[in-house]
Amino acid sequence: MQLSNRPLEVEMNVKLKRLLGLGLTVGCLASGGAAMAQARVERVAAGLENPWAVAFLPDQRFLVTERAGRLRVVGADGRIGGPVSGLPPIAAGGQGGLLDVVTDSDFASNRIVYVCFSEPEAGGSGNSTAVLR
Repeated sequence: MQLSNRPLEVEMNVKLKRLLGLGLTVGCLASGGAAMAQARVERVAAGLENPWAVAFLPDQRFLVTERAGRLRVVGADGRIGGPVSGLPPIAAGGQGGLLDVVTDSDFASNRIVYVCFSEPEAGGSGNSTAVLR
């Protein structure tokens, strides 16, 4: 599945061994505890496997990461699209996997999406955290 007519471009030029400050719950924390206590919970989609992060798109759809390594586009009606193609190998296990997703501040024009994930180390000796665009 594509976000537009162009396939998702994966550029692995930003690789981090330690990623600080990329909060997986930024959206929840930004609203504050009091607002969270008054928030109404509404199921928008069902059937995702360990959904981890959400990024909202300008057309009322949103992107959801599944820890197992899938990025999905979910429609405003709750329909879940097939996995977006073009992601690299992802080390899913424990707390690792496909983690955060953030759209670029100019996403409507440039269609850039950033994802944070656990990248398998060469030789299977572990994994590190990486960000890709």
